[in-house]
Amino acid sequence: MYRDADGYDSGIRKSRYREDSLFGDYGSSYYRRTRDYRSRNGSGTDERLRTEVYRRRQEEGERRTGRSRRAQIRRRRRRRRRIRIAMVLGMYILLLAAAAAGIVGIGKGIQTIVHAFHNEESTGENLTEENAESTVIADDASQAEQTVQVVVDAGHGGNDQGTSHQNVLEKDINLAVALKVQNLLEKEGYTVLMTRDSDVKIDNYERAEMANEAKAQVFVSIHCNYLESGEADGIEIYYDSGKTEAGSLASRILKAMLAKTGARDRGVRTEDFIVTRETDMPSVLIELGYLNDSQERQNLASSSYQDKLAEGIVEGILSFLNG
Repeated sequence: MYRDADGYDSGIRKSRYREDSLFGDYGSSYYRRTRDYRSRNGSGTDERLRTEVYRRRQEEGERRTGRSRRAQIRRRRRRRRRIRIAMVLGMYILLLAAAAAGIVGIGKGIQTIVHAFHNEESTGENLTEENAESTVIADDASQAEQTVQVVVDAGHGGNDQGTSHQNVLEKDINLAVALKVQNLLEKEGYTVLMTRDSDVKIDNYERAEMANEAKAQVFVSIHCNYLESGEADGIEIYYDSGKTEAGSLASRILKAMLAKTGARDRGVRTEDFIVTRETDMPSVLIELGYLNDSQERQNLASSSYQDKLAEGIVEGILSFLNG
C-alpha cells in the first residue's frame, strides 16, 4: 500500500479531510486515535473505532437535521396533543349547537301548546246551534248509508268471456245491462253496489263476499244463456232452493221482464250457483236470453232491448222491496 511522508496511506489522510469538514472534532479525534493506535500496533484496522465513529456520525447527523429519536417522539406527542385539543373543541361546539337547537324547539313547542289550549278554550265555551245541526246531518248521512242497498252483479268479465257467438260476447251484454240497472235504481234513490263496472274478472266467492259485507237487501246476478244443440230462447231466473224469499224476488223480476220485452217465459228454477248459495240476502241469477238463437242474439246486442231488460229487472226489485 502506498504511504505518504508521515508513514500513513493517502486514503487515511483523505478520510481525515472528509471527517474534519463534515464532523469537526469527531473527524480529528478519529484521525488522531487511529494514528496513535497504528503507531503502537502497526497498520491494522480497529473495527471498534470504526463502529464508534459510525454511531457518532449518525448522532451528529440526526442532531443537525432534527431527526433524532427523541425529537421525533417529542413531535409525535405535540401532534397528538393538538389533535386531542381539536377534538375536545369540536365536541364542545357540537354540544353548544345542539343545546341551542333544543332550546329553540322547546320554545316553539310551548308556544304551540299554549296556542292550541287557547283555541280549544275559546271554541269549547260556545257550542253553537250550527255545530249541533252539523252533528244531526252527520247522523242522517250515516243512516242513509245503512238504507236499502242492491248489489248488481255483471257475470263473467276479463279473460272469462262467458258464452259467445262470433263477436257477440256474454260478458259485454251482462255489463251493459247491469250498468243500466244501476242507473235506474240510483234514480229511484237506492244505493247500488256493482261487483264490477269494467271488463275485469272477479271470483264468484268474492262477489258473494262483497254483497255480504255491504249487508245488502237484494243481490241480482245478470247472465246470458246458450244451448249447444237444439233451439231455445227466452228468459229464465234461478235462485237457491233454501231461500224462499229469493223465490218471490225471482218471480216478481221475471213477470216484469216478460211484460217489458215480450220474451218467452222459461220460468223460475232452482240451482246451486255460488253467488246465490253463498250470499246472505235474497239472491237471484237472471239468464237474459240465448245467444245461440239468431233473433234473440240480435235483441240482446241491441241497446234498446237492453233498456227493456233493465227496466223489467228494476221494476221487479222495487216490487219486492216495497211489497
